[in-house]
Amino acid sequence: MASAAILLAGCNSSAPSNVDSPSTDKTDAPQEFSFRDLVPGKTSYNQALEIKAVYACSDGIDGGHSCMFAKNEVAGITARGSDVIFRKDGKLDWFSIKIDPSDYDEILRVIRPIYGDPCLEEHKTLQNAFGATFAGDEMRWCFSQGNLSFRRHAKDNATRGEFEFFVRDDSPPSPVPTTASEL
Repeated sequence: MASAAILLAGCNSSAPSNVDSPSTDKTDAPQEFSFRDLVPGKTSYNQALEIKAVYACSDGIDGGHSCMFAKNEVAGITARGSDVIFRKDGKLDWFSIKIDPSDYDEILRVIRPIYGDPCLEEHKTLQNAFGATFAGDEMRWCFSQGNLSFRRHAKDNATRGEFEFFVRDDSPPSPVPTTASEL
């Protein structure tokens, strides 16, 4: 479950705490995710450039690439910015689009019919150290390659929301020792 901690921009305060945290967790068979003809783990950096989905690219960490989406919007609503990251092997790894929290309901109205019911839906109240409260709404869709999260308020900043996809790490978990001799 994603952390509900957010910080107010420009304030040196401690992270807010959850006031309440009702959630609905659904498990459906995951399908393949696609956004603007980009498929995480499949679409290459060169393909994204060819279809003009990204621009302003630079060398990223570990030999990958960091770009921005050429189309600075979600569901027809202007975004505040974006990050698109390609791995060392050139495949799309993750993206994040920053939105205005007041646009959350309209964007959700457009994207929910496209991606269906989320696998996780949370509606909670977040509170900062000064006592101010914020809607901690989050929708998460589960796909075969990872998760799409849509938050009214970003994990690190209450002045913006997030629309982001992260590739799931499919590496098998390390075996857990069951006896002292296996430690």
